[in-house]
Amino acid sequence: MPHLCQVSNHARGSSRVNFATEIQAMMYALGDCRKPLRESALLVEAAVQQKMLSILNKSAQICISRGGRFIGIEDFLYLMRLDRVRLRRLLRFLSFKDNKLLKTLSDEEDPSESAFGVDSKPTNTSKRQRIAYEFLSMIDQTGEFVSLFEDDGIDQVKQERLERVDEMTKKMDSASYQDFSESRQVNFYKKIAKFKEWVVYSELEPKPNSSAIEVLTYLAYETVAEIVDLSLYVRRDMNSAFLEPNDKLSAPKFVNSGICAGQFQMSHMKSHSKKASDQASPPASPSSSLVSPSITSSNNFASLAGSTNQSQTEFAQPSDIKTGSTLGKAKAKKRKKASGPSPYEVAVANALQPHHIREAIRRFWNRSEQMGF
Repeated sequence: MPHLCQVSNHARGSSRVNFATEIQAMMYALGDCRKPLRESALLVEAAVQQKMLSILNKSAQICISRGGRFIGIEDFLYLMRLDRVRLRRLLRFLSFKDNKLLKTLSDEEDPSESAFGVDSKPTNTSKRQRIAYEFLSMIDQTGEFVSLFEDDGIDQVKQERLERVDEMTKKMDSASYQDFSESRQVNFYKKIAKFKEWVVYSELEPKPNSSAIEVLTYLAYETVAEIVDLSLYVRRDMNSAFLEPNDKLSAPKFVNSGICAGQFQMSHMKSHSKKASDQASPPASPSSSLVSPSITSSNNFASLAGSTNQSQTEFAQPSDIKTGSTLGKAKAKKRKKASGPSPYEVAVANALQPHHIREAIRRFWNRSEQMGF
């Protein structure tokens, strides 16, 4: 029987499929710019693939310990038992999938109604929830797991994601909103065959059943979401020197909110270079001595010099006039070139950068190791 750790090391080199394009769409839907950097998406993909193989490895060991033939939902629940936040999200996902199934089976079923009755026990038609409830009840010694079925509290992380989406869509036109909506619908489950090849399904032993694969695709998407969330925090922290004190305390917004930190940093650097050029500029000529002392920028100096030259045209030689015209054109061309970053530079500055992703992945793995998942 092949060991899943060996499969994990072998997978990244042998897998011929990738989800870079799909992950770029997911990153956009979760707060990145319209076209996330492919290098960043590849880093996210590698981290997600490694995480899924790690989950399968640990779940397989749990499955073997309980004498199971296939990896099931129970193995994931046991693996996540120490992380109540993620466990509650998984239970809500299972509830959503069951409600969606019930809606297709009966038009009279209200999908927004909880599948748990007054006694908080799932009905027989709620297959996924029933499995989760029976298993958690069996290992629950204090009642904390069962109480998660009744927990209707607000998930702060999910709430921040919804607020981010709301901010992103406020100024979108119909075409942009349609494109954004399509990106929000991208997930791993819609390409289940590709996903199985991606996690080297044929080499897994024991294999996950259909419900476990469904949960695994959900966990893969959640991993992408967590890395993007952390990347936004990392980006805010790295650029905290360019933000106001009140902005440092607020939650990170999506990348395209007004002037992003990258653009702000570029403009900040340009302002410093402009000040340096002003300090290095020569003193004003005697002909401009009547100018107000408050006018000190090099651009204003150039314009004033130009007006002075114009007023003294009758005393200038034709060769001097030609030379002044050439210099004026050169300065105008230089000012035009330095007027601002190109659209490509703005797009790159708007995107989450690879160093943001790397630091976010480091924080993600540290948290996972602490929670044992």
